[in-house]
Amino acid sequence: MSRARDNADLGDSYGALAVGVTGGSGLNALSASNLSAGTVPDARFPATLPAASGTNLTALPAANVTGVLPVAVTGGLGLTELGTVTSGNLSNTNIVYPAGHVIYQNYGSLAADSSTAMDSNWQTVTNATITVPAAVCNLCSKIVIHWNASALIYMGSTHHFVVIRCHRSATTGVTAAQIGKDMPAGGNNGTAIGASYPIYANWSLVGTDTDLSNADRTYIVQKQNPIQYAALANGSQYGTNVVVWGIK
Repeated sequence: MSRARDNADLGDSYGALAVGVTGGSGLNALSASNLSAGTVPDARFPATLPAASGTNLTALPAANVTGVLPVAVTGGLGLTELGTVTSGNLSNTNIVYPAGHVIYQNYGSLAADSSTAMDSNWQTVTNATITVPAAVCNLCSKIVIHWNASALIYMGSTHHFVVIRCHRSATTGVTAAQIGKDMPAGGNNGTAIGASYPIYANWSLVGTDTDLSNADRTYIVQKQNPIQYAALANGSQYGTNVVVWGIK
């Protein structure tokens, strides 16, 4: 039987192969759109996939992922266990921190105050100053400040008190304001004291500032004589300790 006869016997009146026909090694230039069923064997894929989009690739083992993400890559909601950040700029405004997260901390032990004659005016405690930069303020919803020190009252009546407070300094674009409450430091022993018999009193201030946009915030400690209760006082005999936190 001729080859032409064989080919004719394989096809129906429309030129389609009969269901029982197998093989097909001589078939070429078939359109992939005509493959409507079945599984393509693994051996039919090349050992190395051609360069193309990987948009639809999922469940890739992490061990097989190499290289460096380009700068333009965004998102990252599925990234976890990234480890400890040891370098870089965490003040970037594109970083989204969870609400209530501490994103800034600064602290210091500052030098001692000088002894000054007291009156009803607020006086700045020497060296008790700390500044939070504008770049941090713009990321935060609040700044929390904690001061503590030991006041020394040299002279006064039978009521030996100095009032201490935290204050935000007025600078360009920033309004001066008290942060937190007044804190009296001292005691009442019913006896007048002189320079040779001072009274020590510990004080601790905690304040929260929520007016934070677009400028540095400088915080100071001030002291005051309430109604001539103390005539000579030192707001921080041994210096002050301060911690500030920036809260998202």
